[in-house]
Amino acid sequence: MKVIAVAHGILGYLGGAVAASPEIQTDIIYQNRSPLAGDVKKYLVYGMCFCLVLCGLCPWFKPSATPLWAWLALGFHLLSGALDLATQQGRFHCWRCMATGVTVKTIAAVALTYLATTLPSAGNG
Repeated sequence: MKVIAVAHGILGYLGGAVAASPEIQTDIIYQNRSPLAGDVKKYLVYGMCFCLVLCGLCPWFKPSATPLWAWLALGFHLLSGALDLATQQGRFHCWRCMATGVTVKTIAAVALTYLATTLPSAGNG
């Protein structure tokens, strides 16, 4: 459980660092979007990264909360996709990335949930 959670934490930290870059914000987050939609997308990405970092830290402090943060990160990911759909930003390559990200996050969240509920010692040992 700790390995999956730490991988979430590392990806969340790196994703947050990349998303905070002004070049990435200009080229990816705000590109072809209104300023309001760009801001909402930026904060959804920040929220997802924050949840991933907390997911990476939880196994040492509160192992039972680890799946919660993984599922919340998945929720932020889905909300960012819904924002793209609502603002007609759906491009084919973006939807492939979205589907891949949702699939990976769902598998990891299910694995963390399974490990946290069936193997309570997995988070403590």
